[in-house]
Amino acid sequence: CLGIEDQGALTGMIRAGVIPDSTFLRTAVTDHASGLCVLPAPKEMAPLTVLTTELVSGLLDALQRDFDHIVIDLPQAVLEWLSPVLIRAEKVLMVTDTSVPAIRQTMRLIAAYAEDRPDLPVEIVVTGEAKPYLPTAAHKAAAKALERPLAHWIPRDAVAARRAIDRGVPLADAAPRSPATKALRQLVARVLQDLAPAARKTA
Repeated sequence: CLGIEDQGALTGMIRAGVIPDSTFLRTAVTDHASGLCVLPAPKEMAPLTVLTTELVSGLLDALQRDFDHIVIDLPQAVLEWLSPVLIRAEKVLMVTDTSVPAIRQTMRLIAAYAEDRPDLPVEIVVTGEAKPYLPTAAHKAAAKALERPLAHWIPRDAVAARRAIDRGVPLADAAPRSPATKALRQLVARVLQDLAPAARKTA
């Protein structure tokens, strides 16, 4: 979505089974014009299980030495290598809509994550809806089922999202006045306020 091509570094790391270090990061991480430093997913299709707990743990250790904030886009699956991610996580943003199947899947993921980290701070991000002035009965039922409030709301803006994806730029650059952009800015501000002081770089 950011228009960054994988150069094969992560695939090479997985195939070699080498624990990554700062030298690996210098070749694997790409600086994006937005200021983000990105470690892209491999362009080759591969099972999620090819990653190991040792490789992920080593990668996170290397990232934590060089960056203040690390944002990880996790799959909606329960995998052994998630353990070092969850142990280190300061916050998990669980993205969902408020349909019954989506809420059920979110409940399952939260329960699975809690097995590794019972005190894991999970916040719910509702996508495809603007924050209502008053929650509906469905919203109240969802919050009750998830045992936490629906903390963040990202309204749908399919046109702006498609423009950002096609151009390989953040939504804030493609559509700075979009309601979705405004909501995302508010979400980021809330998260950064809760976490450590402002970062030098973000991976």
